[in-house]
Formats: sequence, C-alpha cells, structure tokens
Amino acid sequence: MSRLTSRGNDGENGYINTAPSNSSEGYGVNGISGIKHPEWIGYEQTTVGVASNVLNRINTQNGIQSNDPMVSSAREPFRVGRFLAKWTKAPPFFPEIAVKYLRWIFEDMVMEVSGVPENSIDRIDITNGSVRATSSYPGIYKESGNEVTLKVRECAGSPVRKFLDYWISGISDRKTGVCHMYGRKMRGILANLSGSILYVLLGPTCRPEDIEFACMWHEVIPYSEKISHVNSGSIGEAGGEVTLDVTFAGQYDRGPEIDIYARKVVEGYNLYGQTYLNQLLPAYMYDPETYAATDWKATNSIDINERLKAIAENAKDGDEIIYNDDILSNREGQFHNGAPDSVPSLSTVTNVESFGEMGTINEGYSVNLETLG
Repeated sequence: MSRLTSRGNDGENGYINTAPSNSSEGYGVNGISGIKHPEWIGYEQTTVGVASNVLNRINTQNGIQSNDPMVSSAREPFRVGRFLAKWTKAPPFFPEIAVKYLRWIFEDMVMEVSGVPENSIDRIDITNGSVRATSSYPGIYKESGNEVTLKVRECAGSPVRKFLDYWISGISDRKTGVCHMYGRKMRGILANLSGSILYVLLGPTCRPEDIEFACMWHEVIPYSEKISHVNSGSIGEAGGEVTLDVTFAGQYDRGPEIDIYARKVVEGYNLYGQTYLNQLLPAYMYDPETYAATDWKATNSIDINERLKAIAENAKDGDEIIYNDDILSNREGQFHNGAPDSVPSLSTVTNVESFGEMGTINEGYSVNLETLG
C-alpha cells in the first residue's frame, strides 16, 4: 500500500496532488478542492475532485476494507441539499422593482432546482448474419432538454402568481396578444424578454473550491401561469403550505467557463464565513433604551397598556426601527466590543470588496463582477 503525504502525493505511482492542505503528514485528507489531474485532458478539473487517491488497489482488493483515512475518504458520499440559484441577467424590460422581486422569489425563496438534462450519444444499431447479431456504433451527441424548474413557496399576497402574470403579459398581452413590454421601446425578440440563471450545487463547506456542479440556462422565460392554487378548497379548511413548480425554458449550457464564473459567485456570497457566532437579532433589540435601567420597568411591564404608553412617550417624530448606523454601532458596543461578556466572533472575510457590488443586476445585466478578482 502506497503512503500518501498530507497533500495526497503518491510517490510510488508518480501522482502529485496540486490541492493545498494543512493536514498532518500521512493522516489528513487532501485540500478542499480535492484530487486534480492536470495530465487528464477533458476530465472536469474546474469543480471539486474526489477526496483521495483512487490508484491504490487496497481500496477494493478482494473486498477487504482499509481503515486508513486516505482510503476511506475516496468513498465519501455525494451530497445534495446545498445550492445557489443566481440570475445573471434579468429581462431588460423589467423595472428595478421587478428585478428585486425576481431575485427574492426565484433566488432567495427557491426550495429545489430540477431539470438538469442527461444528454446522450445517438446509437446506430446494425444487424449481421443469419442469427441477426446486433452491433452498436456511436452517432452524434444530442441534447435532451432545455427546461429548468424552480420550486418556490407562494406567500400571502400572491407574489409568485402576480410576478408570472406580469412577465407573461409583457411578452404577449392577455387581451391583445401584443408584445408591448409595458411601453418599453424595445424590439420584441427573445433577448429582450428573457433572463439567464446560474445553478450551483455546493459541497458541505460551501466554499468556492467545493463546488460539485454548475450549469446555466440562458435566455429563459416562463411559458405558463400559476393560478390553480387559488381555488377555494373546502369551506372551513385553511389549507396547507402552497408550493409551486415554475418551469422556465431556454438554452442549457455547462462547461469550465461556467464553473469558474460560479466560483466567483459563491465567493461573493461568502456562506463559509457565516456562523451562529455572527447572529443578527431584530433591530429593535439594539435600541439603547432597551438597556436603560430607568426605562426597563415601563418598557418591559407585564401590563401591555403601560408598555404601549412608554413607547408612545419615548417615540420621536420620524423614527422608525431599521438597521441604521446608530443601531449597528450600538450593537457593536453592547455585544461585540471585546468586553468579558461580549459575544465571541468568528468570521472569514471574503475576498470580494463589496457584497453589494457582487453580481448586481441592473437593467437586466450582471455588472461589477470584476471586483471579485
């Protein structure tokens, strides 16, 4: 059995792993990005690799299992459930508020992504001889699908139904069939009516090096409304959770350039730098008056009327409870100033200079990605 170094180097088989690692010699597994094979042209190198060396025969020989971490890690199971959906282009006829709803509904509220096609090569079957023996030969690679389905939850106020109504009627009016785009002086062609969406399946660490799969659907639009859920149901029955499978059709695409783009988006989200130690409480809980001993009895009285009276007396014209600079500054002083009773902090800072600049959609196009470096 060959012995791998902490970087996964296998001197016996001449394999050098380029993935970085801080593991102890001979015991830890490889870096976050896994085993890479730069000599294997055509094998996908831009997503996370297998966790360990597969060249060692003891991995499977005679069914005998090795307990060495460098062997068992090669069988680390494939996981799903962590993913991102990111609109890289919004329909250019959308106003700014529509773009915000697009990202809220079909990014933040997406519960499931499905529709990644399994494409194939056409097969040519030829029969020969008196027994009609069949031989198969490869034809041409064919794509089998161009649809993506996003499962989202409908909320009170029907934002999903209303949003799809808006998008579809802008493409072809419900009464006239005209492609009016709500008065925008644009040509009625697909590029002006559609958006593009990136799908990224993340590994457990949610780091940009730990991407299992990424693909895109370019120039997609919804082709059907979602309205059947407004049927009344039985009288007296409130119903249950309403989830909608919204299908978009466009142009499916995947490849190394998309993988690299996905890494930039994942880095911008910085999910790996967020923990329970960075919890954010409701804004009102950072109000200095909450901690004023003189106001404590009134603002926390068991008598609701006394509390309401105290709030009214302390209110100032124009005040509203938001996460403004004063509130954030007070939060830092009350909770995260390094005092003995402060909350311990753990945060890995992203390389992105400003999350607000990462992948911003403005007038239908993704901009400022150069800040990702």
